[in-house]
Amino acid sequence: MLKPLTDDFISGKRRAIQYLGGMESLYYKHLKVFQNKYQDSHIKINRYVDHKEYEEAQRLTHSIKGLAGTLGMSELESKCQTLETALNEGRYSELHPMLLEFQSALFKAIQ
Repeated sequence: MLKPLTDDFISGKRRAIQYLGGMESLYYKHLKVFQNKYQDSHIKINRYVDHKEYEEAQRLTHSIKGLAGTLGMSELESKCQTLETALNEGRYSELHPMLLEFQSALFKAIQ
């Protein structure tokens, strides 16, 4: 069973479980799927940015943002929002520091 690291994550987890009808087992099932599917997403997004495939980077970031919100990963959701906004606004020169923050939040969320 996965153990959240912060109080913020714990409160997010509680909200997510409520959203999923109070079924903690369903939460952990979705969390495991998220981990398996998105654990290397920072590599993919970096690759998209390096190849100037900004629309693909935005799509993946948007997907992760939604799932992070559903699973109560508020820090990751916030970093995704910041990254997605920069991609949408064409602020490409600002992306690399945001990508590092995204990666850090992703690692915290999937531990």
